[in-house]
Amino acid sequence: MALRYDMHPCMRILRAGAIGLAVLVSGPASGADSRWPTDETIRTAMATIRKATLENHTLVTHRRMPPATAQSFAKTIVAAASRIRTDTQVPTGAKATLEPILADIVTGAEAVAGRGGEATPIDGIVRIDAALARYPLRFDDPTWQPLR
Repeated sequence: MALRYDMHPCMRILRAGAIGLAVLVSGPASGADSRWPTDETIRTAMATIRKATLENHTLVTHRRMPPATAQSFAKTIVAAASRIRTDTQVPTGAKATLEPILADIVTGAEAVAGRGGEATPIDGIVRIDAALARYPLRFDDPTWQPLR
């Protein structure tokens, strides 16, 4: 698809973004189930992230999370994401697809812990929720259960 240079610069940016998004959301080889495979490392660590999120969600949204609990929550999340990044044995494409999900989860956890710059703890938990909602769309994890 050739870009037209007589169009408004904003439209060129939008078109380029749409093309990039199409590339990002493309998945593994075509077939009935085009989600990436998972391994035990991913399944276990994502279950840890899900469990920690469920256990702490109300504390965050009701603004009742003590600072020490927020730090512990972030530590749990960061450790689980790190375990996935270092120990998983899935294909490179799966790792590349999982990385933005993990990045959003870790960034959200940092915000919950008060280390998110302008992002509030509620912004952080919302970011984690969104990342966890994307995970089963891109990965075949038979043990996965949605947050709600």
